[in-house]
Amino acid sequence: MMAFVSDFSQSLRKLLPALAAGVVLAGALGSAGVRAESPAPGAQQQQQQLSPEQTQQVQRFQQLQAELQGLQQQLGAIQEKTLEARPELAQQQEDFEQLVMEQMRANGHQPEQEFEQIQALQEKVQDQNLSEDQRRGHYDEYRQAVMEFQQAQQQVMQQEQVQSARQELNQAMLTAMKSEDSRTESLLQDMQNKQQQMMEIRNSVMGGQ
Repeated sequence: MMAFVSDFSQSLRKLLPALAAGVVLAGALGSAGVRAESPAPGAQQQQQQLSPEQTQQVQRFQQLQAELQGLQQQLGAIQEKTLEARPELAQQQEDFEQLVMEQMRANGHQPEQEFEQIQALQEKVQDQNLSEDQRRGHYDEYRQAVMEFQQAQQQVMQQEQVQSARQELNQAMLTAMKSEDSRTESLLQDMQNKQQQMMEIRNSVMGGQ
């Protein structure tokens, strides 16, 4: 079975910025600082400490984030349809994923086990049977584990072999998606626009504290 349809690979792409939604979306989202992470326990209490203007900005940020996720879903559906229609492209993506995983292992990491740990921590963060303090503690562990995993992946992405394979896959995926659905270009542009707005809001809120 191809790796791109396996449960592990599908879950892993939600964590790896460079693999999320077939690499193409990573270029649009990579610098936004937007991740599909669990919300931090106590986030609403932290928001209460903001000024009215900052609170309004945070609400706008959350609205943009929801819209961005909607665009991701649309592009993800286009990508899935594109891969189903092009087995050779699916194989190219599988080869790239395997290359990344192999290089992470070569650097001393165990990506499968590390990812399982992240999933377990995420479940604890979302466990309503735990106290607020317990969930907050697990959230700190979760963020640390995600950060370390992504740093390991980014280290691999600096390798010339991986960069070359990523660029080839990115171009092939984007070309195929545009051919599959004419909305691809406009959806990506919309994502980039929202990304820029979110960065501006985040910088404004952080700068005002």
